[in-house]
Amino acid sequence: MCLMESADDGKTWKIYDMPAGNQRIERRLIVLGGSAYITTVTTAGNTKVYRFNGKGFDPCNGDMLPGAEKLVRDNSTFWSWSTLEKPTIFQGRVVYIGAHHRVNFKEKDIAKMWPVYKTLGLFVAALSGPNGFRAERSLTEENMTDIAVDENRCYVVSYRWTSATDPKQGAESTAYASSDLKQWSKLFSFHSDTFASAIEVIDGDFYLGLGGTRQFCTPLTGMILKVGKEELKAPRPR
Repeated sequence: MCLMESADDGKTWKIYDMPAGNQRIERRLIVLGGSAYITTVTTAGNTKVYRFNGKGFDPCNGDMLPGAEKLVRDNSTFWSWSTLEKPTIFQGRVVYIGAHHRVNFKEKDIAKMWPVYKTLGLFVAALSGPNGFRAERSLTEENMTDIAVDENRCYVVSYRWTSATDPKQGAESTAYASSDLKQWSKLFSFHSDTFASAIEVIDGDFYLGLGGTRQFCTPLTGMILKVGKEELKAPRPR
């Protein structure tokens, strides 16, 4: 894998190979403090961050998942790795969901091969020099899925299955908001046949994409729900 860079609106590209000792570059770049950063999965399954210096990559120091349980390799059947999901910039800091993934290479059934990944909490990282980050865990909720921001607040959506063993009973999805990335308030929650896997806010209205897993989908998977700003202001019945 590589990082590609263009200085002429995509007419030509320069290619920079992934730093040695890594399995892959993750899907989102981090652009902060005038620099671009990549996150990688190492050959040991851990997460690393590198700053692109214009010619190559400088490794960054700092624990990006402080307080989270350490990655444990199960056995030769499974391969496990850590990731920084959905990195998003808010107030000059990086907000992301920590996660552990697993894949069973010996399983023939695709649905069983990829178990649902486990989230470790919502993390916030600030620059500590050009090649370092200082991170802290900001919120702990079960099954976080997505992050959105507007000018004033950062939002995160999570869900809990009604039954841990029977997904057909549906899930409770909840959206949280914070203006300082320290104190979080619950905006709204709702029950559905499946869970919210994406969130976006436009002009104060919230849009939630309903998801599914390789093992479980419903007719609502792929639908978008709207929670309008007027609904959030309306008094709730007691």
